[in-house]
Amino acid sequence: MNESRNVALIVALALGVWGAIAVAVGAALGPFHANPTKGSAELAAAAVGVVAYFAGRRISNVYLVGVGLLLLVDAFMGLTRGVFYLDFAALNGKVVPLVWPDRGLASLPHLIVGALAFYAGLAFANRDARARPSPDL
Repeated sequence: MNESRNVALIVALALGVWGAIAVAVGAALGPFHANPTKGSAELAAAAVGVVAYFAGRRISNVYLVGVGLLLLVDAFMGLTRGVFYLDFAALNGKVVPLVWPDRGLASLPHLIVGALAFYAGLAFANRDARARPSPDL
């Protein structure tokens, strides 16, 4: 029954490592479009994931679905528009769309982690709902 908590911790660690690299290295990661602002958002999502791990199974499911959805939307924006919303470039006035080959590479990590987190969160929540007895009405 702790699988969802463990997956939430793994997703949080992956986001934390990627966010720390983005903050430390900055834009030097080439086509992966990393910057300190986006890294800070990923570090914040990682911190929420660690809190969800310690908070319990249901909160971990909510975290997985939420962070998975955010990452999938960010990947979709990156693939279709070439601009990611998680890096807050529009707030800084530095919106420069990526060209196509870079769009695919930059969106790939968020697409993979987001899809896995979203699917895992829904699957674990569905399993937990089926295991719970239905209330008598």
